[in-house]
Amino acid sequence: MVADIRTTLGSTPFDGRAFRWRMGVRALPPSEWLQIDDDREVDLLEKEALLTSCYDEVVAFDAANGVAESEVFDLTVRALESRGISPRSQPGPHPVVDAARSIQEDVCILERRNGEWVLTAGVVCFPTRWNLAEKIGLPIGQIHAPVPGIDSISPTIDRFFDRMIRGSLVVRTNWSLTDDPSLRLEPQPNRAPATLPHDPSSGIWLRVERQTIRKLPDSGAICFTIRVHRWVLGDVIEQLSAKTMAAGLAAIPIDVAEYKDIDGIRMGLIKLLTRL
Repeated sequence: MVADIRTTLGSTPFDGRAFRWRMGVRALPPSEWLQIDDDREVDLLEKEALLTSCYDEVVAFDAANGVAESEVFDLTVRALESRGISPRSQPGPHPVVDAARSIQEDVCILERRNGEWVLTAGVVCFPTRWNLAEKIGLPIGQIHAPVPGIDSISPTIDRFFDRMIRGSLVVRTNWSLTDDPSLRLEPQPNRAPATLPHDPSSGIWLRVERQTIRKLPDSGAICFTIRVHRWVLGDVIEQLSAKTMAAGLAAIPIDVAEYKDIDGIRMGLIKLLTRL
């Protein structure tokens, strides 16, 4: 059974508004922090295999706050046990790794240092074309530096984190289109521009990161989780407005479309969607 996009995300990636970078957050009840579904066993097996085979690629630390790591583990255990699920490991030297082993989300910790929010710990098994080792220890602005135009909201992100009440939790989404439904998408800097496949409905995937931002009550650090969802285009068209999706694609600036690696397929998709 195909998961419902709106139910899974609590929103739709395409809302008909003019394009601009925005945080787009909404409050989230603690009971909805983590998502657990029928893919859990398969996802956790893949995550464990990555933690075993390439630990240094999927885990990174930069003098992370031990209190923050322990908080993340404790919150994870409580969230799982509230749903009748036991954690898969006990806290070791890095409790955030043990927390990540039990959930489908990737987990990052950001801490306030020298007036900036810095990525100090991460367990990222399922990235969307980025490298954790290149981001660890960097402030928000530098983490997002490759994204065209994102510098306009980097200060907003810092202020938002500053103003969050300890214990508060919000959620947002970030989408991309890909011809690869894999959970783990490693960086491919020399990847040729994509072309529209013969049957886009089965060859193009909407990939959405459901991102939660939680200000930890004791340390005041930020716990940032990323859960990857994928829907083949045919299912997206059945569930969402094709014309709204087409309008959203058309509104994206060229440099952003190139960054998202969709410039080669965008016009073809817009034509397809507007005919539906």
